[in-house]
Formats: sequence, structure tokens, C-alpha cells
Amino acid sequence: MKQIVHVGYAHSPKDMRIFEKECTSLAKKPNYSVTYVTSTKSGVPVGEYTDHGVRIRILPLVDKRYVRLIHYLFDLKKELISLDADLYHFHEPWLLPVVAGALKRRGKPVIFDMHELYREQFMQRKGFIAKMIGRFYRRYERHVLPKLDAVIFPCKVLGLDPLEGIPLRRPTVYIDNTAITEDPDPEVRRKALETVAERLSGFDPEGCPVTVYAGSLSETRGITPDVVGTARAGAKILLAGWFDSPEYKERLMSMPEWECATFVGKLTRPEVYALNERCDIGLATLLNVGQYYRIDNLPTKVHEYMQLGMPVIVSDTDFNKRLLKEYEFGIAVDPSDPDAIAEAIRRISSDPELAAKMSAEGKRAVRERFSWSNEEKKLFELYEELLGE
Repeated sequence: MKQIVHVGYAHSPKDMRIFEKECTSLAKKPNYSVTYVTSTKSGVPVGEYTDHGVRIRILPLVDKRYVRLIHYLFDLKKELISLDADLYHFHEPWLLPVVAGALKRRGKPVIFDMHELYREQFMQRKGFIAKMIGRFYRRYERHVLPKLDAVIFPCKVLGLDPLEGIPLRRPTVYIDNTAITEDPDPEVRRKALETVAERLSGFDPEGCPVTVYAGSLSETRGITPDVVGTARAGAKILLAGWFDSPEYKERLMSMPEWECATFVGKLTRPEVYALNERCDIGLATLLNVGQYYRIDNLPTKVHEYMQLGMPVIVSDTDFNKRLLKEYEFGIAVDPSDPDAIAEAIRRISSDPELAAKMSAEGKRAVRERFSWSNEEKKLFELYEELLGE
């Protein structure tokens, strides 16, 4: 039995990529014992439990920032060494030098799962310090990543390897964050439907088309043009997730166009599916900033829209426009233009034949290319290679 440990920091025990996809998939293999180590946030108790065959170990955080980091690093390194696993899979870059380095010195295989283009995320922020951190991070990557056994990234960037020029031990492994296509547990689905029905008590679209967006609610995610465009199309919009700041939430809700919107708060993945089932059009018009317009993949929510057969309105990135020629599942628009979003909503909602074609094409795209069952095979192959199986 091979012992596998996934390592996060303040990631949710139910994190979509770490737990629901990677850990749960690996736990299905009879020769793997999987542990997920993360740290507590508000409402999540310290301790240990098992879910879907995965042992989840939650460590405490300390309130003060610098004390917290030092304390966490010490506890985490001690915890991971004591587990004496056969392979460690990290999900936080800043844990690599101290914690992953200690494991490498003990001869343990280490994978780094690079969820984002971290350098780009820093560079798009305002301020000199953020830009300096972004430049430093690229040097940090060149120093740390070649010492690891493998690096995972979701996709190529403008058709190129995002880590090109860094002498990795093996080529970048691409594992996309695609949709889970297995049917949920019937009891989980029943509870999700009940929760969504309760959250939408009193919601009446009055025969209007209904658009939806679930996830981080911020300006860079294009939420303002989504709301304005939906209002101008005479439609309704359902928003689920969390606002990136109280200031943005207040500003958005003070707009006259907010009358078309209903905010339902944070939802679990089954609840998001239940919410999407009540909608007509999925939105994913992330603004063309930072990494969003460069990465060669779709947001996970788009896979989930397509899985349900929803037509989708996406940003007009080069990748999205190429993909829409292969699978006509939606319309690409300038994400900063509310009028373009409004026109796309009107076009889809006024043409049932077009909407039906987009529905079928989205399902076909998920079936042929964008399901997690395809991506987990790449994960299994990497593990088998590193573990000598």
C-alpha cells in the first residue's frame, strides 16, 4: 500500500481540485492510502476525519501573521515527516523551500500542483510592492522547481509551456480542472435541491431568461458588465459565491441594474449544479487582465454549464474563439462590453434552435474532451511513474 499525502494551506477540506478531484480519484485506487493535510479556517474544527476514503488532517493556525507562518511551517514539517509517506503532493508555492525541501532531503518524491500563474497574479495588482513580488517569484520558481520531481499546471499559456526555460526534471504535466461527470449521491442531490429552493424562495423570473454566475465575485471576473448586460437584455441574473471585498459588494448593489440580480451566497458543488439547473444561460466573461486572457483552458464553471446543456457566454480570448469553432456551445464577447453581453443573451433566448444546438455541442465537448475522468488518467500515470509501478 503506497502512502500519498496532499498538502495545502488554508485550503478548504472540500477544495474542488485538491479533495473532490485529485484526492478522491487517488483514493479509488486499491493500492493507495491518501491523506490530505490542510489548516483550519473559521468554522472548520482542528482534527482528523475520513471522507470518500480520504483521511483529512486539519492543523491549527495562529492568529498573528508572522508567528502563524513560523508556527505552521514547524508543525507542518513535523507532521509530514511523521507520516513517512511514499509521495507528497503540494498545493502552495511558499511551502516548497522549507517543508518540501526537508522531504526531498529524506529521498521522498515531491510534486508541486501550480494552480495559477502566480507571477501574473501579482503583476496585475496595483502598487510597486506587488510588482516586485511578481518579479521575485519568477526567480523563486527557477530556483525551487528544478529540485522537485514533477510540476502540474492546468494548461498551456498562449500555446506555450508556462514554465519554459526552467530546467525541470520532467516536462510540465497538464491536468485541467474539468467537470466531474459522475452523478451525485441521491441524498446529497436532494439536500442540494432543498437548499437552493430555500435560497430562491420568492425568486420569480416572470418569464424572463435567467443567467447565472457562481464563484468569486469581483470586478476582474466581469461581474459588473454581467449584471449591467443582463439588465439591458431584460433578463434576470443569479449570483452565487463570495465578494472579494465589502466595498465592491456595496458598489455593485447600489447600481440601478442590481434590480435584475439575486445573490444567493456561497454554495457547495452539488448546490451550484442545482442552481444552474434553474437557469438558461451560463456566464463566464472574465476580463482580459492578468492570466485570464492568456491561459488555454476554460473556467471550471463553463465545463459545468456545458455538462448541463446550458448555452454559455464567454470572453473573446483566442483560445475560446478557437474552441467555439470546434464546439459551438456558446458566444464569445468582449467581456468589458455590457451591450455585447446583452446582445448575446437576446440572441440565445430568442432562438430556440440555436440554444438547442449550443446545448448539444456543450454536452459533446464535455463527453469528448472536458471531463475529469479524462484528466485523472494523467494523474494516475504520473503517480505510477514516480512510484515505480
